[in-house]
Amino acid sequence: DDDDGWIHVAHVGDSRIHRFDFILHDDDDDDSDDDDGNSNDSDWTCCHSQPLSTPTTVNEMPLERARIEQCMGQREPVKVNGSSSTGSNKNNRGPATTTTGVRIDQQGNVWYGPVAIAMTRALGDCVMLRAGVVPTPIVESFPLQQYDSEDDETSSSRQQRRRTTLVLATDGLWDVVSAEQVETVLVEHYNSQGHFSVSSCCSAQQAAQALTTLAEAGWKRGTQDLPFADEDKMDDITCLVVQLDLESRGG
Repeated sequence: DDDDGWIHVAHVGDSRIHRFDFILHDDDDDDSDDDDGNSNDSDWTCCHSQPLSTPTTVNEMPLERARIEQCMGQREPVKVNGSSSTGSNKNNRGPATTTTGVRIDQQGNVWYGPVAIAMTRALGDCVMLRAGVVPTPIVESFPLQQYDSEDDETSSSRQQRRRTTLVLATDGLWDVVSAEQVETVLVEHYNSQGHFSVSSCCSAQQAAQALTTLAEAGWKRGTQDLPFADEDKMDDITCLVVQLDLESRGG
């Protein structure tokens, strides 16, 4: 919100938003500028990285467990070979299960009978609503402020320009790409562009495409956390890169 100086985030599920702040250091004695007024001898560096959302899972947000546990004693009859049955199956491993009991497994997945979901909040999942998985978003606010370089000596000797980038992506990206890798891709991308135009939709689109390509490669080769990952099991990948110009608002 440009009026009150805050970023307001409402989120459910395991899509995430991450903020990256970049600084362009220009040498005061360097008069060689390009056509856009940017120094030819300068580099963008990341001075601040901050997650603006947390995946709504039992493992990431333990307080969510209480709501799920309130539903864990519920049992409903289900059809088994044409007859009704009730009960629970502690060895529930897949769709052959016949119980509708609610439980949380060791990985933090929420089960409702034969159906499991990793999240404790989700949109449009009417079945899991019975297990305490609600569509209500978590709303958080963060100050829309600028961050300076940690290198005070460099900061005082060079003119600085600042840009802020928000990366919104599904778990298809975040499951195989870390925030540090996203930062590296953005820095390399912006420096290769020669300048960083906040008004350039093309620049944001190219950055999003670079991150999507990196995620696709991660699913093909697998990671330490997801050694089973391969192209056939690739999750949906959606990535949006938003460029903010805080300098123009004096913030």
